[in-house]
Amino acid sequence: MIKKRSEVNQKYKWKIEDIYENLEELEKDYNFVKNNLDFSKYQGKLSNDTILLECLRFIDELSLKIGFMEVYAMMKKDEDSSVSSSVSLKYKIETLCSEFSTAIAFFVPEVTAFSEEKLNELIDNPKFADYNRTFISILKDKPHILSEESEKILAMGSNVFRSFRGIFDMIDNVDFPFPNILHNGEKITLSHGAYSVCLHDQDRLLRKKAFKKYYSAYEKSLNVITANYIASVNKDVFISKARKYSSALDRAMSGEEVSKKVYDNLLKYTENSLKTLHEYVAERKKILGLNQMHMYDMYVSLVGEYKIEKPYEQAYEMVKKGLSVLGEEYQSILQSACVNGWIDVEETYG
Repeated sequence: MIKKRSEVNQKYKWKIEDIYENLEELEKDYNFVKNNLDFSKYQGKLSNDTILLECLRFIDELSLKIGFMEVYAMMKKDEDSSVSSSVSLKYKIETLCSEFSTAIAFFVPEVTAFSEEKLNELIDNPKFADYNRTFISILKDKPHILSEESEKILAMGSNVFRSFRGIFDMIDNVDFPFPNILHNGEKITLSHGAYSVCLHDQDRLLRKKAFKKYYSAYEKSLNVITANYIASVNKDVFISKARKYSSALDRAMSGEEVSKKVYDNLLKYTENSLKTLHEYVAERKKILGLNQMHMYDMYVSLVGEYKIEKPYEQAYEMVKKGLSVLGEEYQSILQSACVNGWIDVEETYG
């Protein structure tokens, strides 16, 4: 049963107050950034190494504060997306991010105008060691950096460009009419989490009911979801063309610093393995004793009533043990995540 946030034990909630104790603390950082968006003293002077380094450090200072505010606002909204004040806070910080991006839009075009020799000197300069990757990235992206005016326009549009994900988030978490099913006299509300549990149940009738009811709820919003998705794709195409990439895929791969060959190989080997997948599904159908396989038969265990349900703490320890090969530092961070309240455990409304 999906819970109200007030019903969740405090130890299973993340501690976002460790980021900001209260909104007044966040407001101090907000006002500091808002009042320091004038970069005119650096503009046109970045060829001077001393000014360049000072500018980079000031961008860092503001970026760090913005980062804390972004994470806090995002997590606050994620606690319950139906709380208007939390949604407003997130959009307020996103607007500040857009203003910041616009204010520093001069930086990359100005540094891009440096010769390759100058950029390579900066990459090798110990004074700029903290910004090594910044200059490597600028050197790599030279063909896709626009004029200062164009970069400013794209920065001003960042709120619009990121809005499609937010729209779907509201459809999926706030407006989605979590449907109910009646099974063996019990009413089950099909939240996202409860639906997943139903698909793993041995009772095929329950799985079928859950699948049909859950997706019938999405069908009611299908036109809105489709229109939002098309708009998001058009946005990706627009930015890719504006930045002179050959395709949205090339831009995405470049941003991840992954060769397009990796993507192409994934498609190739997936296609080459379809025969094996089909054999697996056929074997699954046979083991389950079904005349016909459906999507709701793909997740149920093939070994009868075996269940892997564990208390949260025990499951966490199992995950930690499984990741022990990644070393002591990784284990220590995992432990901190559990002990220091980095994780919100329970599914709740909104």
